[in-house]
Amino acid sequence: MIERFVHEVALKAKAKTGASPAVGLLLWTSAVFTLLAVVFLSVAAYAWLATIYSTAAAALIVGCGQLALSAGGAGTALALRRSNQRHAAAQLELETAKQKAAGWHLDPTYLAVGLEIVRVIGVRNIIPLVVGGVAAAGWGVKKATQSRRH
Repeated sequence: MIERFVHEVALKAKAKTGASPAVGLLLWTSAVFTLLAVVFLSVAAYAWLATIYSTAAAALIVGCGQLALSAGGAGTALALRRSNQRHAAAQLELETAKQKAAGWHLDPTYLAVGLEIVRVIGVRNIIPLVVGGVAAAGWGVKKATQSRRH
């Protein structure tokens, strides 16, 4: 019962944000290795380009290369996020369709909890609660229909 609830909450969050452990891991490792690669390659490229061109041109070329790499990584992360959102939304729709197709069916867990409550409270004490609940529901329906008429 709780596992299903946690799974449903996780799917809803995934559908809205597109986040998943894979996205987090990819972003983290990408950030670490990108930082290392950018530092090393930037220094090497700058040193090499400074011997061929001026130092300003070398800095501009290295900066544009870094920008292109960053844009590629961000684009990949966004594409993965959108894919996760679509996948989670499709799963939610599938689960909702399954629940609607099943109709009103009793989950054995809920049935077991209900029977345990009846055992603890007792049948004699439950009957007045049920009657009171039905009366309150009837009163609520009556009030709702009256307020719609006015």
